[in-house]
Amino acid sequence: MDRSSVITLIKKTYATDELKQQVPVETRRMVFCDLRSVTRSEWAAAGQRGLNPELVAVMFAPDYQGEELVEISISGISEALYLTDEALQQLYGYSESLLRAGADEDPAGPGTAIRYGVYRTFRDRNEVVELYLERKTGVTNG
Repeated sequence: MDRSSVITLIKKTYATDELKQQVPVETRRMVFCDLRSVTRSEWAAAGQRGLNPELVAVMFAPDYQGEELVEISISGISEALYLTDEALQQLYGYSESLLRAGADEDPAGPGTAIRYGVYRTFRDRNEVVELYLERKTGVTNG
C-alpha cells in the first residue's frame, strides 16, 4: 500500500442552535490512503443493490473512525484509476479548465472536491480498512 493520496474524512454530528434546532456540524480530518479502482465483482454486487461504486480508499485501520463522508480533491485522482464515465468526464473537464486557465492552480479555488459516501467497509487481518465509495449527489444534510 503506497498511501500516496490524501483524502478528507468527514464526520457529521448535530448541535443545537439558539432556536433549539438540530444543525449539522462537520468535522474534517485529512488522512493518507491508497486510492484504487473498484473491482468488477464489487461493482456488479453493489449495482444489484442500486449502488454505483467508483473508488476504494485503502488506509490503516486506526485512521478510520467510522466517518460516512469522504472528499477527494479532483486533482488528487489519478487518471490511471478505472473510474466510471461520469467521473472521467468530470476529471477531464477539470483538466481542460486548468489548461484554459493557463495555470497549475485550481481555477475554482482550493475547495474543489468530489464528495463520496462510504457504503461499505472491509477490515482485513493486516490492520487495513477498505472504504468503498459512491458519489454523493444533492443535499447531504442527513
